[in-house]
Amino acid sequence: MNETRYKLERLARFKFNSLSPDERDGFEAMVSRLQQLPVEKWPAAGAKKFVGHDSNFILKGTFYVIPVDDSLRALIRPTEEGVMEVLDFFPQESVDLFAASPSGKTS
Repeated sequence: MNETRYKLERLARFKFNSLSPDERDGFEAMVSRLQQLPVEKWPAAGAKKFVGHDSNFILKGTFYVIPVDDSLRALIRPTEEGVMEVLDFFPQESVDLFAASPSGKTS
């Protein structure tokens, strides 16, 4: 079993259980890589920073979208306890649609 430390929120846990073995491996590899770095270096390792700040947008704070494979992404955030929190898994097409929306900013 991988030594990565992360917490799966309810929706993410449900989706995690339906990932293929290759998708799980891709997720575990990316999380392992990120956990070896300070949060400030995550974007250089492939995590896309997302800041939710619009009053109409449900997510507030700083989040990261990480690649799981060519078409699947995960939404994560660091916690003060040092345990990565995984909020959701979703297809790249959803990211593309959201990127066109003015409700959030990416950097």
